[in-house]
Amino acid sequence: VRGTNLGNTLQFSSSADNSAVYGLAIINTSNGGAIVLDAGADGVTIQGNYLGLRTDGTTMSGNSYGVLVNSANNIIGGTTATERNVISGNANSGVDIRDSAATRNQVLGNFIGTDATGQTALANGRDGVAISNAPANVVGGTAPGAANLIAFNGGDGVSVAGFSTRNDNAIRA
Repeated sequence: VRGTNLGNTLQFSSSADNSAVYGLAIINTSNGGAIVLDAGADGVTIQGNYLGLRTDGTTMSGNSYGVLVNSANNIIGGTTATERNVISGNANSGVDIRDSAATRNQVLGNFIGTDATGQTALANGRDGVAISNAPANVVGGTAPGAANLIAFNGGDGVSVAGFSTRNDNAIRA
């Protein structure tokens, strides 16, 4: 999906609860996010996508952001290779979780800042994962396959900032 001249390529609103995005390559969204989950778009599953890469998994055609999250109970990635997203080559953060409505989200098993093999640097311009003023989110996990590979990004691997981020966010291997 080419997002040229779009504000956001896929934008989910409050009526999009429990939606899913599987197996897409979303590229060239220069003014917004490849996938945006607005407040109230809860329970969305995002798995098996290339966000900022072409379908070959190695050629960058970045978006402004990979995934922007302002809603709750979403799953980005998973514990198997087929559920893994590759989120790389975007101008800003790969995954940006922001504001108080963005709670209990999970970022699991993704490659963020690399190609689909996990071997080649394809940096996001800012943080791999940014959590800002959003409580009770989880990046990674202890289950087999839940750890993210986050590398080579222009900012932090995982950034946690803001007053309400002090509450129960977990960054795990």
